Amino acid sequence: MDETTWWKQCVAYKIEPRKFHDSNGDGIGDIVGIISRLPYLRRLGIGCICLSSVFPGMGSGDGGVTEYCSVDPCLGSMADMEDLVDKAHVAGMHVVLEIPISDTSDRHKWFLESKKGGTGNPYSSFYLWTDVACNWMSTKSVTVLEWDKNRKAASVRTLGVSLPDLNWRDGGVVQAIYDQCRFWLDKGIDGLELSDANCIVKDDAFRDNPGLFRPFRIHSYRRQLHVFDRNRPENHKELRRFHEMVSVYPHRVVAGRILQDEPGEPEMAGSYLGNQLDLTFDDSFAFLPFSAKAWKQCARRWYRAVGVENWPGWKFEDRFLPRSMDRFGGDVRKAGLAAMFLLTQLGTPVLYFGEENGARDEKGSKTFPSCLTERANEDSPLVSLYASLIALRSRDGILRTGRIRYLDDSPCDVLEYVRETGTERRTIVLNFGKRQRTVHAGNGEVLLATYGKVAVAGGKLVLAPRQGVILKA
Repeated sequence: MDETTWWKQCVAYKIEPRKFHDSNGDGIGDIVGIISRLPYLRRLGIGCICLSSVFPGMGSGDGGVTEYCSVDPCLGSMADMEDLVDKAHVAGMHVVLEIPISDTSDRHKWFLESKKGGTGNPYSSFYLWTDVACNWMSTKSVTVLEWDKNRKAASVRTLGVSLPDLNWRDGGVVQAIYDQCRFWLDKGIDGLELSDANCIVKDDAFRDNPGLFRPFRIHSYRRQLHVFDRNRPENHKELRRFHEMVSVYPHRVVAGRILQDEPGEPEMAGSYLGNQLDLTFDDSFAFLPFSAKAWKQCARRWYRAVGVENWPGWKFEDRFLPRSMDRFGGDVRKAGLAAMFLLTQLGTPVLYFGEENGARDEKGSKTFPSCLTERANEDSPLVSLYASLIALRSRDGILRTGRIRYLDDSPCDVLEYVRETGTERRTIVLNFGKRQRTVHAGNGEVLLATYGKVAVAGGKLVLAPRQGVILKA
């Protein structure tokens, strides 16, 4: 593997530590629990784990960071975190840390000092304060402005009432955030994922966002065109500077979650790739109907948005998106088809913890079902399919880096595309329909099917309902 671009070669696995594996029986997942599951993740074929919300203050609801250079005591100690990084590396896995850089908790020491104001206070302008009214709405669909009677100004809180926005126009903030990130990079973290990376810089005049006529959108946040509170030109500039800072450390990746309007904004997400973010993602697939046509159109649009010079990231789930198995109505065949699609695209696929075993939302909270901690369930058909797909991808360079080309002459309900390099090719055929379909397969050899037995006969391939196949030409 080329270590300079290891993140282009592997399959990543996103973990919410508090919900993953509880090692001490207190009802909260922890770092030691993650360490205990490294052998399972390695057997699955995972090459990178990405950790969310390890910082103090982030364990409850909309809680934000209260300290960047510490680990939440509920999750363990800094020694546990260092042990996790070391053991993951020994197991051949990289570790990426998600870090919020657009806001902190209102209990962070920086904000407590900023509230005091004063011209001699170095923290006075660390956050966005204004006495100017504006119509910006938070993602919770309330005004972003939170009045502080002592400071006699309002703090801007885009992502939640307890999350004041940092002021990235202040050089002290930029250096402070850089220092927090360097702390973790110095500890051997292999990369950083920036939360809501397109929200770090806002309009300095607090101009009103234009309204959008969306009568069927309940949330007022969705009824604005967010041109002044996210995706500012300065936002791109600051991410370029951030990427330059991280590039001093060899073989590190900078990924980012882009806050998007439903049902996804691929062109906007793609605009942050290159010398800003190495990886980002389009949320569109979480809102698509289960349709070959819709998935093909969506994939083509994402590839166009990314461009030939950049590298796409792929995901179906995260903590802000619905679980795939819920969207599929519990249909394991649909989940298998989605797995084959995800793991045969050009780019870096990211699984959300438990996705490989059909985890579902429980009372609005994504959890890792207790059965998944049992070794007996590691060989369930869906887990076995994921492991087989990842293993095939790992040993087949064409499936990792070969060009991709979607075909337009497939039967109804069938999605067909080719991965190729030179004279070699792999053809992926996915039957989204409820009925059997026949496709031309030439002299193709079946490398893997999502379920059941299938073979090429007389140059044709008969696909069962909701069945997918990878062919070697």
